[in-house]
Amino acid sequence: MTPNQRAVRTPITLKIRFKCAGIAQFVEKYAVDVGKSGIFIRTKEPLKVGMQVKFEFLLEDATPLLAGDGTVVWARMPDPTRPANAPGMGVRFDRLSDASKPVLEHILAEKAKRGDGLAESRFDAGVRASQQASGSVEREAYTPLPPPRPAFGGTASEGSFTEATK
Repeated sequence: MTPNQRAVRTPITLKIRFKCAGIAQFVEKYAVDVGKSGIFIRTKEPLKVGMQVKFEFLLEDATPLLAGDGTVVWARMPDPTRPANAPGMGVRFDRLSDASKPVLEHILAEKAKRGDGLAESRFDAGVRASQQASGSVEREAYTPLPPPRPAFGGTASEGSFTEATK
């Protein structure tokens, strides 16, 4: 096993203390970074994509917020030409601790109450952008329409028209 292979398989522990007095302040400042399946972590030194991590996110008084296992699924390096794009990484939640599951649900519920529930999280936006950049999804996803069927006066019977619209 090479050192690089070992590094990918051995989880790195991320212990991050957020500068928030409570969960309400966390939601106010960081809800945009949290999605149902992961979180965007701002850092000037993101880990490599594919790295497995054990994470423990705490409030400033060391109260546990979220903990579990995850995988870095995308990374954005610092880019001085695009200062509005914060550097960091997207960590997918592979497993949340039992205590973290209701906390995540609370964060997402509060986000929805504030009207941010429909907005794409920075985590999800990063996933989408990395998929588009790699070509693993189409840039403009759409559902193609089926070919037209004859309705009246053609060879199709009324039954086939009814069946097609069910």
